[in-house]
Amino acid sequence: MINILKSSLIIGFIITLVKKLQIAYKESLISRIAAYLSSKFKELIDNSKIVNFVKRRDYYSKVLEHSFFVSLLDKAINLVPRFLNTYYTKYGEVFAESLIIKLAINILRRMEIVLALSIAFIIVVPHDYWNNMYSTIIVLALIAMFFLKVIFHRFESFNVKALDFALILFMLCVLLATGNSFFPKESIRFMVFFATCFLLVIVIVSSLNTERSLNSFIEILLIGVTFTGLYGIYQAKIRGIPVDPSYTDIITNSDAKGRVFSTVGNPNNYAEMLLMTIPFYFAVVLNSKSFIKKAVFSLLAVPPLISLVWTGSRSAWLCFAGSLLIFVYFKNKKLLPLFILAGIAFIPFMPQSIYRRLMSLTQADTSAQYRVKIYQTVIPMFVEYWKAGIGLGTDVFIGICRNYYQYTSKVPPHAHNLFLQVWIEVGLMGIVSFVWFIGRLIKKCMLNLSNKADANINNILIAGICSIIGVLVMGFAEYIWYYPRVMLIFWVAVAIVLAALSISMRKREGISNKA
Repeated sequence: MINILKSSLIIGFIITLVKKLQIAYKESLISRIAAYLSSKFKELIDNSKIVNFVKRRDYYSKVLEHSFFVSLLDKAINLVPRFLNTYYTKYGEVFAESLIIKLAINILRRMEIVLALSIAFIIVVPHDYWNNMYSTIIVLALIAMFFLKVIFHRFESFNVKALDFALILFMLCVLLATGNSFFPKESIRFMVFFATCFLLVIVIVSSLNTERSLNSFIEILLIGVTFTGLYGIYQAKIRGIPVDPSYTDIITNSDAKGRVFSTVGNPNNYAEMLLMTIPFYFAVVLNSKSFIKKAVFSLLAVPPLISLVWTGSRSAWLCFAGSLLIFVYFKNKKLLPLFILAGIAFIPFMPQSIYRRLMSLTQADTSAQYRVKIYQTVIPMFVEYWKAGIGLGTDVFIGICRNYYQYTSKVPPHAHNLFLQVWIEVGLMGIVSFVWFIGRLIKKCMLNLSNKADANINNILIAGICSIIGVLVMGFAEYIWYYPRVMLIFWVAVAIVLAALSISMRKREGISNKA
């Protein structure tokens, strides 16, 4: 197939044309301007105190990861399965005769496939047929399966040490916020959602312990994302989506069309999910060894990209553009000025409907006005409860918010800001531990990227940084954890990054041990 493609006259013409364009570009004025801007930008970045601080070696990670608390937690979680493993090892011949045990062992060998298929199932089920408790049931089943894997395989374990210390601290703050809640019963339901996400992080990080398993997991997950993109296109072009005034200001967007929401039920929530998953298509394409696989995943990325545009989410569009900027920066800083120039050059060719929707950000449209009124309502509550928080969950938020003057027509369901919402619910220690964790995660990624030997892992880390930073920037205007399935995907992206960092660390330690 590859030889046929190479011998094709059309492919040959395209390759020749690309080579001539590359030569013409290198000799052009634009190339010289881009090279000058690139050198100046690199000089600015190299002299940046913030970047140098982030690149500084983290001397505390190993101390925290090998601390008494983390070691105790690791032993506690793995105590029962390791104890049962001794019995399984002792009576292995008896168990080996069972067909069920044989089947289970074979399935558990490729746990990453089970994980990816499970998460793909979670995101492709349409909103009308979905119950958020399904996620909890699925994740508990995955935990049980990995528990069995630890019993059957001597060298497997729940990889607690791959979880950053700050993340463990944030988990504890969430647990305390449930007990410290003004309405504990209401908080328990939301604690279940958080616990589901945290357990999923643990099982993903523990299961994805090789580069092969990590790549397989991401590839299968992305196929599920593509299905949601295709469903979004079906909604827009075949079934049709009526314009919803609650999502679109029809006065400032007179030619607006119905916004795609795919399987999620809300266009902004769906845009958040795409914002977190699309960067991983780029990583898979870059990591693919064959031309065919690169082409396949490039095509698979098209439906989600089209659906992202049709969600009509302005904040998601801008954050995605920022994510692309970050990807180019980490992949090849020299291309950054050219990327910016290309983006500016594209503006005149932008569809008018998209251009007008973006420009409406500068106008006093209803969504911007509504957010201002929400902040006016929420800030007095924040000032009163910023230290300890009010307790976990939007139900608690609504219950307390009723006691304050409403600038909105009804009590807002949340603060429309991830960081403000987390701070109000979990308190000062909660927001500090969360921001600390995100900062440490990005710093670990940047330190790992300085080791250019592991290109495949680095591509995944770059995609992870783009995914997390992109959606967190959107989090300044949206409460991105309001819909539990979107919240789950956020923690899946975090788990992918943690797994990639853990694999990279093991490879480095293996090389150093051999040396």
